[in-house]
Amino acid sequence: MDVSTVSALWDLVPLWYLWYLVPLCALVQTVRFAFADADFTLLWARMFGRKPEAELSGLVVWVTGASSGIGKELAYQLAGCGSRLILSARRLEELQRVKQQCVECFRLQEEDILVLQLDLLERDSFRSKTNAALQHFGHIDILINNAGRSQRSLCLETSDDVYQGLMELNFLGTISLTKQVLPHMMQRGTGGIVTISSVAGIIGAPLRGGYSASKHALQGFFNCLRTELTDYPKILISTVCPGPVQSNIVQNCFTEEVDKIMPKVEDQQYKMSTRSCVRLILLGIANRSKEMWISDQPVLLFCYLWQYAPTWAWFFTDVLGRRIVQNFKNGLIQSTLLSRGRRPFVLEKTKGQLKRDNGAEKRFSCIPKSLPWILRWGTSSVQELPGEVGPLSTYSLSIQTANLHQLILQGQHPSRVGAKQFLRAFHRSQARLIKEQLKTEPGDKETTK
Repeated sequence: MDVSTVSALWDLVPLWYLWYLVPLCALVQTVRFAFADADFTLLWARMFGRKPEAELSGLVVWVTGASSGIGKELAYQLAGCGSRLILSARRLEELQRVKQQCVECFRLQEEDILVLQLDLLERDSFRSKTNAALQHFGHIDILINNAGRSQRSLCLETSDDVYQGLMELNFLGTISLTKQVLPHMMQRGTGGIVTISSVAGIIGAPLRGGYSASKHALQGFFNCLRTELTDYPKILISTVCPGPVQSNIVQNCFTEEVDKIMPKVEDQQYKMSTRSCVRLILLGIANRSKEMWISDQPVLLFCYLWQYAPTWAWFFTDVLGRRIVQNFKNGLIQSTLLSRGRRPFVLEKTKGQLKRDNGAEKRFSCIPKSLPWILRWGTSSVQELPGEVGPLSTYSLSIQTANLHQLILQGQHPSRVGAKQFLRAFHRSQARLIKEQLKTEPGDKETTK
């Protein structure tokens, strides 16, 4: 074989490598995405990018909505990075408590943290608040627009005052404060405006019509602003789109009327922790990300579907949204688009069947949280009991807990026998235990025949 033939074959070797390398890379990215909690750009920054401790140390950062939730955690982690802070919210006592925690736990002095009481609905005060911050620190490096309120109500049942309140607070208040701070950054030629938007600013989430509209408005405004500031490359305009995050925003959200509060707060255990979300936000700021998607699966997948495959996104939104709206109308507070919650059940006195009781305070959902989520998912299908039975509200916790422990001790764990078989055995055993409990219950003659 001559030299030219060997050289030609050698040139073909990388092509054979690529034949296997491309599918391998696709497989690796698919696995990464299955366990991802942020978009690929942010994941890359977490692995190979700059660290917040190095980039944010010594900077003056103004955080609105710093009394609780994401804003409070932002204050703590920024203090850990060595940033000087301006903390703003309506509740002055809570701000003072956050400041005291930052001073005690991190290497900050009292003068490194300025507390400014601020209400985004009082836009006339923004100029004086900005001047007070500039007078104290001399400049503002980063403004984090975090304050806002959410919503849980159907579009047609929500009053116009609620929509007006959401737009004035989430949109007009945010852009008005930005317009006061941004000229000083433009004068210095450097700075950053970071706005906490939401996944609801990308996708249309049911029960959040006004909230989603205000976040879509923020997305559009700051996308335009970013383009207008191309002559100032050192000024960062970044929007953060977190998914479900553990915070107090649900407790304070709007409902159908302005003065009406949420009767119950939805379960937040399935949501991303506030600490993890804030860490990703700071990583994005340190690496100058223009837009961040932060959420666990499958909400993150929904964001990519809306971006790259909107037809499929509409299909899944219609299917899941119908269930969410129906659950909400039936009194179930859990309203997240892709949560694992199912509609709870209770037992009533009926003629040979179990019925759903939407208004009951006691729910048929007392499964221990330490068990696999597939078990908690499947507890919505309850087997019918023959005859008339009484309410389960006084029996549910003890019966279900004892029943589950008994099945697990017998070796019928879902990881061994499969989820469907385990749930089938669980419901059969549960029905038997309920009947025995009701028959032996003293003083209740109407529960058995």
